[in-house]
Formats: sequence, structure tokens, C-alpha cells
Amino acid sequence: MELERLTPENYGRVAAWLSDPAINRWLAARWQNRTFDERHVAMIVAPPSTRVFLIRDEGEPAGVVALTEIDTVERSASMWCVIGPARRTKGLGTAAMREAIRIAFEELKLVSIWAWITEGNEAALKMDLRVGFKRAGVFRRGALLDGQHVDRWLIDLLPEDFRAACAREEGR
Repeated sequence: MELERLTPENYGRVAAWLSDPAINRWLAARWQNRTFDERHVAMIVAPPSTRVFLIRDEGEPAGVVALTEIDTVERSASMWCVIGPARRTKGLGTAAMREAIRIAFEELKLVSIWAWITEGNEAALKMDLRVGFKRAGVFRRGALLDGQHVDRWLIDLLPEDFRAACAREEGR
């Protein structure tokens, strides 16, 4: 697994992943039931407070991991990850998140990373907990899923949580 900055030649592939109903249903409601195109991906990548990385598996594009809302004063950011359908359940998301977290804490000098997960997305929650995220709270009925209001779980990660999770993995 390798990470590289997302460049325009892969915007179409990322747009297809975000448009995939199996992925799209877990996005914020304003992005659900949309067909993404390269312009949408360009808008996601454009802010200077965002870093989006292409995940490569055996040289092939496999997904994206992003640090968004990077705040250099509070030294925090949000994180999300999408793995293309052909490469799910291979541990790529976990490996990519670990590398993006390393970049966040070591290179960007962040002290906190947060994310939210829509209730029912157990695979995402399991992956995030595996890299050290902790449950921080619940936005009750804070997400829309299949036309129904469901909870949105808030999770966060501190450098010491990440180090502990890495140590657990090394001990296996």
C-alpha cells in the first residue's frame, strides 16, 4: 500500500467511487443520491485546509484517504477514507489511515483528529477503532440514511491513542 497526493488524472475514478451506491449512502445527506464527476472531486480537493491522498495497492488506485478542515492553530483535522469496491476487506483502509494519521501527527504536528460515522456503518467504525479512534459522542438523529434519521457517531484520536493502537498491532 502506498499513499500519494491525489492528482486530476484520478479525479474520475474517485468520482465513480463516491457515486457508487454502496459508498454514497454513508456520505452526508447533501451528497447522497448524487452522481459525482471530476468537478466535484476538484472542489473537495481544492481548499488549502484539505489533503487528499490516493491509495495504491500493487500500483493500482484502490481508494482515497483525506484530512480535511485542517486547523493549524488548534492543530486538529477531520478524516475520512473510501476504498473502491474491488479492494475492500483487504486491510487497505486501515493501512492507509495509519499512514495518513502518521502524516497528520508527525508532519502537520496535529494534536487531534476527529471523524463521524453514520450509525449502521459497522465496517467503518471497526476500521477507525482499530487504528485507535475512541468514541467521543453521539449526534442523536444527526444523519439521514435511506430516508430515516439515525445517529451519527463522533470519534476522535489523539497521538497517544494512535501509539497505543500501533503497539497493540505490533504485539500480535
